[in-house]
Amino acid sequence: MAEAEKYVIPFKSMADGVHNFRYKVGDDFFAEIDNSLIERGDIDAVVEMTKNSQMLRFHFELNGKITVPCDVCLEDMDYPIEECEGDMVVKFGETTEEISDELFQLAEGENEISVAQWIYEILAVSLPMRFVHPEDENGNPTCNAEMLEKLNQYLVTEVKTDPEKPIMEATDPRWDALKGLIDKQ
Repeated sequence: MAEAEKYVIPFKSMADGVHNFRYKVGDDFFAEIDNSLIERGDIDAVVEMTKNSQMLRFHFELNGKITVPCDVCLEDMDYPIEECEGDMVVKFGETTEEISDELFQLAEGENEISVAQWIYEILAVSLPMRFVHPEDENGNPTCNAEMLEKLNQYLVTEVKTDPEKPIMEATDPRWDALKGLIDKQ
């Protein structure tokens, strides 16, 4: 909970105009996020807030690295975060609610806002679906060699079939009886 308080901006007491905030996002930050995709990281977050009487505009810039398991060899790897950016507009209204991915409504009586969840979401949506160690300069994988060898033992590269023989599907006799009921109709 103490970590989340670092990302609260008391905007009501600030003058209209542009305000800049810098945050060091680390392991403690990711530990407080429910169901976080990221457990470890070292991210520099720069948040620019433009305040006027009708709304707040936020621009986020994230740079650094996160540590994630490689999806091939399961060994930890550093994944660089470079020039990751996002925007959020906060308008004032009767209730507090998220209207869209980039528009948030804040109740008129509120005087502070937390940017922690937005920092996490901007980072999370910028990540690839799959993390794999990069190849070296010769095009060879840099994954854990022992794990790659183990995976290759179980890798099926090609299924050989005789073109003269039809491929028969194995069936479950319980389903065959049910299929017979469908055929009778």
